Amino acid sequence: MRKETDEAASYTMLQVATWIRGTILQGERVLAIQSSQSSARRFDRTATVIEEEFFVLSARKLVLWVEEAERQQLIPANTFEQLRELKSIIVDVRNMREHADEYIVHKKGRKQSEFHFAPKDSSGGVAYSSDATATMILDGNYLIGGRLSVQAVLAAAGRGRNAFLPIVSNDQRFRWIASTVV
Repeated sequence: MRKETDEAASYTMLQVATWIRGTILQGERVLAIQSSQSSARRFDRTATVIEEEFFVLSARKLVLWVEEAERQQLIPANTFEQLRELKSIIVDVRNMREHADEYIVHKKGRKQSEFHFAPKDSSGGVAYSSDATATMILDGNYLIGGRLSVQAVLAAAGRGRNAFLPIVSNDQRFRWIASTVV
């Protein structure tokens, strides 16, 4: 039984490490492609959408594996506190983009009323409007679906990584995982 428990724990911690790295890698790719396209004469929306999809998926997988590591009591609940604050936005944007056909074509998405996003400005008016498939840059902030900040997720994943590394480094079972996170 102990071997099975250690195997599950190692697998879970490896998944956390993998998706930390994946989220950071994809977030950096999204920002890099946006940066290179802003100076180019031609904008390639297809390339941007592809990178955004992988980023949103990576962030969602990170949330899933962090929750599993917490359930197994492998990491303290506050290790990825900033990521947890973004969880509902990550989950919603991932689901809406993954099932955009249901939202747009069939009008049957689970959170149909939230597919279009229109936050209020300081005077109570609509600041901007976006659907979950759109991308916008607002005050230097890259917003997927008009609501998921790439920079905020990158910062949360980075802080989580910094808290996660000592955990795996100081546990004999997981030391080997530390080199996969960086």
